[in-house]
Amino acid sequence: MSGYEKEIKVSNGYVNSISKGIGGEILLKILEKSPNLNIDWLLEGKGEMLKNNATSKSNLDTNEDKKEISSTEIIDLSTQLGEQKQENCYLNKKIEKLEKENKRLQEELIFIKSEIKREHPTIDLPKKYHTKEKKPYSRA
Repeated sequence: MSGYEKEIKVSNGYVNSISKGIGGEILLKILEKSPNLNIDWLLEGKGEMLKNNATSKSNLDTNEDKKEISSTEIIDLSTQLGEQKQENCYLNKKIEKLEKENKRLQEELIFIKSEIKREHPTIDLPKKYHTKEKKPYSRA
């Protein structure tokens, strides 16, 4: 890869780190040097690495409604994709933090209720204060 990375003027290892996000200018350089490279494969890992020219050309000939994407649009889409990946990462971390906090609060509530019962065994807590063991939310 280092030869290709030199050709598009990026640092060693850059191509392998593309899944973490790619800058628009670099994306444009890659597409200029490798016009047969499938952008869906590059950005999302979907489809084949190289475009099938015969299929691509016949699809364009039969479907005149398709719009060609300009390099500016590619850069904008790449930037949006990178921002969305960063936001997803941030939100996943926030979800994990909130799940931990929720678990801690549930455990604290169970402790408080047990203390109330221990100190006042004759008190019956109203139903709305009864907690049922719930399975924690999981992202499968």
